[in-house]
Amino acid sequence: MRTLLQDLRYAVRMALKAPGFTLVAMATLAIGIAASTTVFTWIDAIVLRPIPGAARPDQLVAFESLDENGSATLTSYPDYRDHRDHLKLISGLVAAYPNAMRIGLGTHSERAWGQFVSGNFFAVLGVKPVAGRFFSPDEYGEKEGAYPVTVISYGLWQRDFHGENVIGRSIRVNRVPLTIIGVAPPDFRGSISGLMFELWTPLMMAPQMNAMPDWMPRDRHSRILWTVARLRPGVTLAQARSEVTALAAYMARVDADTNLGIGATLLPLGKAHFGAQSLWEGR
Repeated sequence: MRTLLQDLRYAVRMALKAPGFTLVAMATLAIGIAASTTVFTWIDAIVLRPIPGAARPDQLVAFESLDENGSATLTSYPDYRDHRDHLKLISGLVAAYPNAMRIGLGTHSERAWGQFVSGNFFAVLGVKPVAGRFFSPDEYGEKEGAYPVTVISYGLWQRDFHGENVIGRSIRVNRVPLTIIGVAPPDFRGSISGLMFELWTPLMMAPQMNAMPDWMPRDRHSRILWTVARLRPGVTLAQARSEVTALAAYMARVDADTNLGIGATLLPLGKAHFGAQSLWEGR
């Protein structure tokens, strides 16, 4: 203990003799700590908890289409629907389309990032609301413009609505009135790891809200959707990937005019080619 105290006294004397060096050293240390914290935050968000708030995240994997050269690409809605309806080794497949939205709140409005999502989005991810509800099976349909509802983030709820009861309240998003039906839990940020979204609206509302042309959800050439699958219990990634590959090969034959050479695969979420992780790894 005496030796330690002597060392500390010596260090203090040296620091007082060279204040400039001390300030530089302290600044360098602070920058190093901040950088380490930032790196850990990225690793936590992208690798350890790519979709925080989701149930059984070990069962969630990225679904990606492959172009004629074997490079990863996004997925069209018709391809998403065919895989969702015919794959047996996954218990669910969700689709999302990120978009900047204008939220009207009384006399002012604000810009926020949201996701247009398939109706099964929250059910497949296993996310539970902190208020209200998420999309019901009646809102899973494909009738354009028929589901004017939205779920808001916990942060938006607290920031703009002060945690008050907002269930059933109407807000204007991209000038379209939507009814707030639920509030997501505090840790849920959306289905694209490393990114944060403020509201979720059924995908079939996107054309009416001027987020995409009305023909786009019917066009196999329009590969615009981020997709996430949930493996059935006991199914390995390799087993499910084989089934996905086989179905995509079949679709490439029967829909040769649009899907010739188009494949599909499954990847761990941390290795997905789209989202913040792709920026982090320089893809």
